[in-house]
Amino acid sequence: SRIEKLECYIAELKKSTPTKNEVLAADEMKETILDRAAHLSCASRLKEHLQRPEEKRRDEQFAAFYDYCIEVTRRNFVKAFEESKSLQ
Repeated sequence: SRIEKLECYIAELKKSTPTKNEVLAADEMKETILDRAAHLSCASRLKEHLQRPEEKRRDEQFAAFYDYCIEVTRRNFVKAFEESKSLQ
């Protein structure tokens, strides 16, 4: 990959006693590549997510159903607890 090639280049520069400017330029180039790779990764994940709205909708429906199940379970538990308490 480009990063590996750049790291090899930096290592070679360090072996051949490069100038300070060459090392700084190589380090800056590496940081730029890593920064752009991070932005590209985020952008591609966002693009991928936006291209699949049906999955997002399905996830939202699942979350709503899960919340509903939790609420019904909680309500039934309270009702059963109150009934058992009144029987005592």
